[in-house]
Amino acid sequence: MAMITNGHSGAGLVVARELSALDLYPFITTVSRRGRPEGLGPESALLEAMVQGNADHYMAKCDVSDPVAFNDLWHWAPAAAPPAPPALLPIDELLSRLRDRRSLWSRQLLKEMSALLQVIVANLQLHLKQARGKSTKSKEQQRMWERMKELLEEREVTATELLADVLALANRQQAPDSPLTEREKIELEDAVNAWAAASGGLAESQ
Repeated sequence: MAMITNGHSGAGLVVARELSALDLYPFITTVSRRGRPEGLGPESALLEAMVQGNADHYMAKCDVSDPVAFNDLWHWAPAAAPPAPPALLPIDELLSRLRDRRSLWSRQLLKEMSALLQVIVANLQLHLKQARGKSTKSKEQQRMWERMKELLEEREVTATELLADVLALANRQQAPDSPLTEREKIELEDAVNAWAAASGGLAESQ
């Protein structure tokens, strides 16, 4: 967490934007007695837009000369997002493993993995379509499905971006195609089996 006092002045918002761009903090809190940018003239909208970077941005109203109020603010944190359902964890683990390994693959293994990723993307799109079509009178159940839809959308984007990256890597490699080595066959088989287990768990959860 980064906290910027006098954070709603022009200089404070510029500092917040620079910190956000560094990707060092999950969220940034700008603090002032008014709790919002004030008196910045025509630059106000520009500066508020500048602060919207990679980190979440929260504006707080606090008199930092008051030690009790400042201590309370210092220990504040936004509510954590609920954890992903267990059915999605194997998908996260598989996509993370493929992302970490992709630069080590031969051209042929890149092609094989891209085919697997196409299956993963298509399957996630199918489950996302089903989640969007869910309707229930229970508010709790409806919130659950809304959350599942958001999580599936995130993973579809992740898988699609990874697929694009793997295809680009395959196109950049100049080496001619060659049969997979035994080690590559094992790695591909492990990935296929991991996806089979992950997709089965996802289907059961819906």
